[in-house]
Amino acid sequence: MKRSAVGQTLDYVRVHYLARGRYRVRRYASVLVEHHADNLQRARTIADELAYMHALVAARGVADNLADARADAMGLLRALARVGAVASDLDRSLSGDYTNAADCVRLTAELVSGAGTLAHQLANHLEGDLALSHVGGLARVLATSLFDTRRHVSKVGDLVQVLSAPNHDVGGIAGRVTGVAVRVLPARHRERYRDEYGSELHELAAAGTPRWRQIAYALRLLDRSWVLRAELRTPAVSKARS
Repeated sequence: MKRSAVGQTLDYVRVHYLARGRYRVRRYASVLVEHHADNLQRARTIADELAYMHALVAARGVADNLADARADAMGLLRALARVGAVASDLDRSLSGDYTNAADCVRLTAELVSGAGTLAHQLANHLEGDLALSHVGGLARVLATSLFDTRRHVSKVGDLVQVLSAPNHDVGGIAGRVTGVAVRVLPARHRERYRDEYGSELHELAAAGTPRWRQIAYALRLLDRSWVLRAELRTPAVSKARS
């Protein structure tokens, strides 16, 4: 049996929403890879600085008090190596059917948080020594960067959770009300707002929003559509008058 216009519209919205979600999750994942590369380079710089200072102190025959700091730096490098390995697994999962993506996100978040804690501890240790304070500053920058990386992992996790859900059920009434809101608008703007409104409504459904809330949201769109119609017509009217 041929599907209704509303059903066809919702099918289109579903495909459009999933495509947009996949694009966004890949974009966040690429940012995560960039962050990891920068963090790894910062950790290597810290380890190299500490190794240089250790050699300098040893050459002068002075007692070495850098053992703990160097051990922390090496532990940080190992932690970031594990982050890289799991992030690679996540990237492969996001390129396919999202198998194990949620587990990869969870493990990546735990490893990034652990590395951030190590960097924070290392910064506290080094900043207390005047001779090592510049290295401590590097560790502090790394700790802050790892916090930002953790936020990106959370964004990836949120999108993976939504995209992995088996169903995104948009209520029929909400869909029809949204269709009316679109038809209120000038014809040349309808396609744009049909996509925009439909995607917003589908995001609500994917997040598990009850149907009555979807309907309330659609009614708000309909109420605002008259104002939006006037705003969209104003430039055309002004141009015609000029």
